[in-house]
Amino acid sequence: MASPLEAHVKEYEQLRQEILARINLAYALIALDLTVLGAGLTVFDTLPDVVAGLAVASSFLWLIFIDHAAQVYKLAAYIALWLAPEIRTAAPGSLRWEEFLRQVDQGGAKTAHALFGRQDAPQPVGWIKSGGPSPFLAALFGGSPPVLLAAYAASSGLSGSLGEQAVRGGVLFASLGFWLLAMSRYRSFRWTVKYINEAIAESRERPGGGTSDVSAHRAAADAPHSTSSPRGS
Repeated sequence: MASPLEAHVKEYEQLRQEILARINLAYALIALDLTVLGAGLTVFDTLPDVVAGLAVASSFLWLIFIDHAAQVYKLAAYIALWLAPEIRTAAPGSLRWEEFLRQVDQGGAKTAHALFGRQDAPQPVGWIKSGGPSPFLAALFGGSPPVLLAAYAASSGLSGSLGEQAVRGGVLFASLGFWLLAMSRYRSFRWTVKYINEAIAESRERPGGGTSDVSAHRAAADAPHSTSSPRGS
């Protein structure tokens, strides 16, 4: 029979595999969106109606990317806040990579202390932080649909009879609406990431380096919710 530590380590490995799988899928979505953007800019003059569909597809890819990225952050939060403390109880000093990365990305004195181990170490200049929602990916996913729709509007996509113009104008506004939905979802994603990062950072500042009693947290989470006040009236 496996020990509790072995069970926790196995769970950790499974979660890491799921995170890696989702990250690989995210990279595939990035490559696919680049393909969609390139194809749209290639055919916008000859097949403008196709470009409008590609703009919707680009927004849809962004929504899928956001869902996978949010799930990765939630898995990382579970590892950092629930699983890692239990593993460190049995194996002190383990699973320190995420903790080190977050400290080294603080910048200034905290980064210097994490790298040199002393307070008087030289502070980094122009430090490149890792993690977090990438502004470059936001520019790619968020910028592709407007670029494609602008190409659609500038080409012969709005030419033709009055009825054809009305239909194509409706397609244009519907595509813009789908893009605005993706933008709103991305805004929620940024708040989600910020909330998770704050929770992990706060756990590191607790006495014991975040090794709080996770069993108590689980018991509280699994307990049935009561509609009455515990203090009484």
